[in-house]
Amino acid sequence: MHQYVDDTEYAVRGLIDLITTEERQLTQLQSHYEGLSSKEKDLKQWLLDAPLNDDVVPLQEQAMAITWHKTREELADLQKQIMALQSSIDAKSVSIDALCVAILQIAKQGISTVHSNLSKCPDGRIIGTGTDAEKLKNVIWQARNQSVHYEEGNFSSAVTTCFAKLEASCGSQFSLALNSGKNLAHDVIQELGWKDYSKYESDIQSLFC
Repeated sequence: MHQYVDDTEYAVRGLIDLITTEERQLTQLQSHYEGLSSKEKDLKQWLLDAPLNDDVVPLQEQAMAITWHKTREELADLQKQIMALQSSIDAKSVSIDALCVAILQIAKQGISTVHSNLSKCPDGRIIGTGTDAEKLKNVIWQARNQSVHYEEGNFSSAVTTCFAKLEASCGSQFSLALNSGKNLAHDVIQELGWKDYSKYESDIQSLFC
């Protein structure tokens, strides 16, 4: 493990945890909601079919009706939790963006510290597909620059070229035209898959070989 990775591990781990804690909770709640919603539909269908089924006794139907009502109540409660958590995440969006910028800055600074400049750095893995695929090192470098200068909107050709490729290969969330005045650091962090430290560590270590 390169010393720079060791030296910055504490900071990056903390940043990733702050960024992803509520996002992970939201994903878990949404997954639970989807599973429970499927169960509720099955229960509802069973109750609709019950009067036509001679094998169903009244006590069974009553028990299933109680279960169905409880499931609906649980779904309503989950929906409230999801909405509250989503509101909390939305309210922190500017702070989350700032935390993502910090991760990109640490990664970019590592390239500068170890290799002096971008051209001497190994490419790292490929981001995107086809002719518009980009090198990891360039995504980190240019994304950091975009996140620092997004308010000005006056980007270098290297930044605009990189994000044009990301837009073509990965989606419109990377369009500088459609997202004028927006910090895209969070979108980049998500695209890189840096939702846990091990992924970040593997990527950065590959640039320091």
